[in-house]
Amino acid sequence: MRKKISLIFLVVLLLTSLGNIPSYEASTIEEQEDKIKEIEEQQKELEENEKSIGEKKHETNEKIDENNKQQSSIESELSVLDESLQSTEQKISNKESEIASMQEEITGLENKVSAIEDDIDDLHNQINELEIEIDDVTLRMEKREELLRERLRSMQFSGGAITYLEVFLGARSFTDLISRVTAVNTILKQDQVLIDEHKADKVTLETNIKIVAEKQDELKDNKKELVAKKEEIEEGKSLVEVEKGNLVALKEELDAQSQEKEKLLAQLQVEEEELREYEISLADEQSIIAAQASSLEKAKKLEEEEKARLVQLAKEEQERKEREEEEEEDNGDNNDGDPGNDNPGDGDGNVDAPPPPTGDKIFLRPTTGRISSPFGMRTYPRPRMHYGMDFASPAGTPIIAAASGVVSNARYMGEWGNTVVITHYINGQTFSTLYAHMNGFNVTAGQTVEAGQQIGIVGSTGFSTGPHLHFEVHKGGFQGYATNAVDPMPYIINP
Repeated sequence: MRKKISLIFLVVLLLTSLGNIPSYEASTIEEQEDKIKEIEEQQKELEENEKSIGEKKHETNEKIDENNKQQSSIESELSVLDESLQSTEQKISNKESEIASMQEEITGLENKVSAIEDDIDDLHNQINELEIEIDDVTLRMEKREELLRERLRSMQFSGGAITYLEVFLGARSFTDLISRVTAVNTILKQDQVLIDEHKADKVTLETNIKIVAEKQDELKDNKKELVAKKEEIEEGKSLVEVEKGNLVALKEELDAQSQEKEKLLAQLQVEEEELREYEISLADEQSIIAAQASSLEKAKKLEEEEKARLVQLAKEEQERKEREEEEEEDNGDNNDGDPGNDNPGDGDGNVDAPPPPTGDKIFLRPTTGRISSPFGMRTYPRPRMHYGMDFASPAGTPIIAAASGVVSNARYMGEWGNTVVITHYINGQTFSTLYAHMNGFNVTAGQTVEAGQQIGIVGSTGFSTGPHLHFEVHKGGFQGYATNAVDPMPYIINP
């Protein structure tokens, strides 16, 4: 009877012991497996993102190549236009020199015409003087003619010409004879002088009139020739000015084409710069993804190690239970059936993992200082989304990790300046935190950090107007300006 009671007690004890085996090991292992699966899914997502970024980089490189070809083509066109412009400007300069030369020639001809007109005026004055002189000579000649006529009338009245013999025979004395001969000679000489003067005046008058007329005709011909030459040069000047106008219009057209090409080239250069920046951002994303992949691989390894540890703990616990059962079974045959000495639920083998964070308040405040700019749209200096929150702190203020995790990036990142990105795995969810504009950081990519550990100091690097910390929270892996950025405020334990 006593043996039968002991057997019943052993069965009840065994069932009780089996019922009291802790269940946390199985559930924890399942949780670890879920975590590992989730990490593997995130790894696959990262691989897909990396593949997508690779395709985008390829497309961007093709666009850059096409952009460079267009730039090269436009630069060649600009070179041709520049040569045409230089040639046209030289032609315009030549035409201007030609016009200036023609204008000088025209001015010279105008001066010559003016001089000829002055000579003609002088000739007119000479003609007037000669006409006056002609009048005087004519008057003298008329007087001489009248005197000669009078002499002839006297000679006719006295019977005709007087001979030398009559003059000699009519003398009353030798002295009278001498006087008579002298008088006759004087009269004859005077008459001859009058005749010679009359002839000379007539020749001079006729010669002067002829010379003045010839000079006047010559000057008129020269003036006419110069006026025709001037008109010819004026006509040529007009034609050259028309050619110059055409060249100026061509230059303006070439200038317009050149400006349009330069504008297009500038647009292509801006586009290339944007493509280069985008290419750099894609490279940054690739680097970030690589760092996150490394972080996830480490996280996966840690979770697998934790799973292995829990499996080992479960195995050890199971072995311990089996040993206890064997001992109880052995002792069951030797005791009096009093089960009160052992408590199967007690023992020091139950090592529970620390509870994970709960709720939304999962991040520490990353630094001190006031919140100078919250998450949301900004209007200054231009409308754009502000994907984080800013803490205004003096330069050199310590910055801490908001939670435990793995550093996925620690380097200079464009407008963010010196930047650290940390990947966290909290409550079965992946988060990424970003710390930007640092003066410096003391962590490296791939490094594991604890919550509250200093990772750098406040600065003003990158696109920054003063010392502050720009802090971002991303649900999932960090993807730059992506839609997984969330307002950090609800996640900070003590904002």
